[in-house]
Amino acid sequence: KYYTDIPVPMNGFKANITLAKCGGFYRSSRGSIQSSNYPGLGAYDKNAICDYRIIGSRGAALNLTFVDLNLPDARNCNTTDHIEIYSIVKGPRNSDESTTDLIGTYCGDDNPRDSILTSSEVLVRFVTMNMNNRYRGFRLTYTSSMEKCGGEVSAESGYITSPGYPNGRPFRQYCEWRVT
Repeated sequence: KYYTDIPVPMNGFKANITLAKCGGFYRSSRGSIQSSNYPGLGAYDKNAICDYRIIGSRGAALNLTFVDLNLPDARNCNTTDHIEIYSIVKGPRNSDESTTDLIGTYCGDDNPRDSILTSSEVLVRFVTMNMNNRYRGFRLTYTSSMEKCGGEVSAESGYITSPGYPNGRPFRQYCEWRVT
């Protein structure tokens, strides 16, 4: 349903609709995602690509932590069921530009030891190929940092710093400050 009470609607809206057995959109500062029917052995979807898109606050960083990773093991993860994690970096405010960077590809049952720090938008892609009945799938949690990138500054003097200053950030990020 669409309703507007102004005589001349502005731009309207555009919707991208996908019918999928798995995956989804998550818009919150913290939460968890997991493969379908987790933790049932062999219960996740087979021969599927499941996209889980996590969108945090603009400019904040998302911290991903694997709680459980139980997939087939392979020397090359791309040859078996695996997870790909992408960082999505948006361009300037009124722009549709964005870049996508592969953070890592994961399979097997060894949880990555450290949390994965990425931009404010992440794509977790779960690619399944095999008809395995011995694996649970995955579960991960995410939290959004309070540190912001950019904003409005209205003062005679002061400081602004880039996220992570002075240690830097391990990922690309577009920050914009408006100073008046």
